[in-house]
Formats: sequence, C-alpha cells, structure tokens
Amino acid sequence: MTFRRRMLLGLALTFFCLTGAPAAAADCVHLRGPARELLDRSALCRNLRQELTGRKPDLGRAIRKSVRGARRPALRQRPERAAKRPPIRHRPTKATRPPRQPTRTITAAPSLIPQTTAPAEDGLPQGTFPSIVAVVLLGLGFAFHQMLTRPVPALAPAAPVQPEPPATVLGTAERLAQPTGLGVIGPGANGFVRAVLVELVTRGAKVVITRNELNRLFEGDFEESLRQALAPRLHVCELLEEAIEHLELDQLMAEAEQANPDLSPTRGHGLPTYWISTPGQDDDVVLPLARRANLIGLMFGEWPHGTTCTIDSNGTITQVGARETELSLPALGPAEALTRLRAYSEWF
Repeated sequence: MTFRRRMLLGLALTFFCLTGAPAAAADCVHLRGPARELLDRSALCRNLRQELTGRKPDLGRAIRKSVRGARRPALRQRPERAAKRPPIRHRPTKATRPPRQPTRTITAAPSLIPQTTAPAEDGLPQGTFPSIVAVVLLGLGFAFHQMLTRPVPALAPAAPVQPEPPATVLGTAERLAQPTGLGVIGPGANGFVRAVLVELVTRGAKVVITRNELNRLFEGDFEESLRQALAPRLHVCELLEEAIEHLELDQLMAEAEQANPDLSPTRGHGLPTYWISTPGQDDDVVLPLARRANLIGLMFGEWPHGTTCTIDSNGTITQVGARETELSLPALGPAEALTRLRAYSEWF
C-alpha cells in the first residue's frame, strides 16, 4: 500500500473516531471526501458489524477489507498428481507393416426433405413390386438363355427294328388257349391240331389224348409200336373218363412237387401238360381241369368256356371268337406227321 493510501486510511479512522455519535445514531458511518473514494460504505458497515460482534474486534482489519479494489488472497490449489502409467514391457520386435492411412468415411448428410413414400395397399412400400417383377424377368431370361445355349446331346442311333418272328402253330395255340382252353372248328381243324401234336411231342412236352382223337388225326394209321416208343410223352387213354382220372392224378403230383421243390427232379417248375379231347356233352367235367394253371386244353368243337377259332382248309385262322382275322399257319397231313414222329422215335 502506498503512503498516500496509508494517510487516507489514517484520516478515515480518525474521522470515524471523531464522528462516532452520528454513526451510532444512523447505524453506520457517513463517508466524505477521500474516505468515500477509498472505502466501500456498505462493505465497511458489514465488516465493522462483524468485528464489533466478534470476540477480538479489529477495526483495522475491517477497514482493510473495505478498501475498494482490495485483492482477496487466492486459495492455494494442490498440485495434480500425475497419473501412474503402467510399466512398459519390452516385447520382441517384429517386422511391422507400414501404418495404414486412415480411411475417411464419407457419409451423406441426412436429407432435410421428409420422406413422403406411402405404403402400397398390400403393405409393401411403393416401388417394391416393379423391383420384384424385374428380378423375376431377369431370372427367366437367364434360364431361357441357358436353355438355348446348352449343347444338345447327340442322339443315340436308333436300334434296327427287328422283324417279328413268324407265328408258329404251338405259340398261337398256347396264346389262344389262355386261360380256360381253346376250341377249334372248320375244315382245317384236324391239320392244325395234328401240327400242334407233332411239335409238342418232338419238344419233349407231355400230351394226353384219347383213342378216338388219335384215330381222327391219323386216320387209323398210328401203329401201337409207335405209341409205345413215344410213351410216356404221348399218353393215350381209351375213354374220356380214364383221361380225366389220369389228369387229376397228374395235377396232384405237380402240386406236390411245387410244395416240395427239393424232392422234385424239376424243382417244382415242370412243363405244363397238354390235353387234346372232344368234350361234347361232358364239358362240365372237363372245365375244372381246363382251369388249372399247369394244364392247356385243346378241344375239338365249340368251346363255350373259352375261345373258339375257325380254321379253313389251307390252315388259315379266319375267326377268333367273334373277331375276324387272317393268320396263316403251316398245317400237316397224316402221312407227313407220322413220318416226323417215326424219325423222332428212332432218335429218341
């Protein structure tokens, strides 16, 4: 503090002491002249009141606090402690890549214009349906392009058409006799059945026939020695009843072989039996046997329980049931048929 201020402070204190009665009456001091410029009246009143009510009043301290522009002691601040750093660990140096330049991400500023896209009636936003249609059309176009540009595999050469083998007498008879027998009528019936009989015997099949049908086919020229030479493949019965009994026993043996294939020389897969007869009025007795799976019946005359075919004198089948047809088959006469059977019997 300068000398001038000290002088002014002393004058003010002297003036305050000399004017104590008016200050007590006014509850504060009235400053005039230099004291008014140096001291703050409201601060002086407050500081005097605090000092006078304290235990150790100090008027000088009250005046010093009331000086205009007096500096208050600044609070001491504690020095900030430096944060402890973790100890540096020395790691083995590795070949480090040069630091990458930080990439700047440029984000578009949000549009200030509010979006006014309204959802479509089906819940999708506008513009979605055209996009879906465009994707579907693009996929279809790609698939169509792949289909057009795909290499076509070379076609394999067509197999040559094999000509159908000529129809045989036995094959035709077996096909038409399914499932309950075949009846033959017409002028060529004997030649047709004669050709079937010769083919069956020469192939090793079993044929059951009565004496009457054998004489009809060969006109009584079939000798007994030939019959014995062809037995048991050709079994000749005297009457129809005897043929039925023989076939019933034969069917029972075939069923037993099928049930016990280990005891059968043919393992239960024997050839079917062929029966040539003339049922006539006894068709009700012949029918149960004709229905057997391993029996094929060839009947002279109309056969109402199966198929009936008409054969002309040239050996051509002209009608099968109610359907007209034309199937030429080789027919055999009695002399030619006996010649083949005799040759087979000598070899057999």
